[in-house]
Amino acid sequence: FMVGGAVSGILTLVCELMKGFLPVYMFRSGFPDSALLSVVMIAPVLGHAYSVFHGFQGGKAIAVSFGVLLGLFPEMSAVWTLVFYYLLFSALRISPHSKRSIVTFLCFAVTVALRVPDKNIVTGCIGISVIVILKHIKMKHMREENRQECLKEG
Repeated sequence: FMVGGAVSGILTLVCELMKGFLPVYMFRSGFPDSALLSVVMIAPVLGHAYSVFHGFQGGKAIAVSFGVLLGLFPEMSAVWTLVFYYLLFSALRISPHSKRSIVTFLCFAVTVALRVPDKNIVTGCIGISVIVILKHIKMKHMREENRQECLKEG
């Protein structure tokens, strides 16, 4: 949105969502009770956060996580749980964004583990949460290192 404008931003967001949605939705359509569902849920998030095409330096994996959860349709409790926590912690103005994402995905994982009966979905949601949390912890540390470097040079 900031670099390419609204049209480019919307197209990028749709592609990010679809990257998570399509594999999960298609897999679930063919194999509704498979224990491999959690692996299929985790794969797009892992591939986005630690892309082999970018030297294992990928994105934050938030949009693709929402796409994965939307791919669980008609089971929507996980996606609504994540939406709830993002809205809650955004309203509480937890910042920086990396801290908000860590708290959100931590609460999301715990809530899903306690409330969603499908163990394959729970395992996938916990895996997604671990990936996103680790990615944001790493980003937070990188920002701190960059800030320290700037202070030394200044």
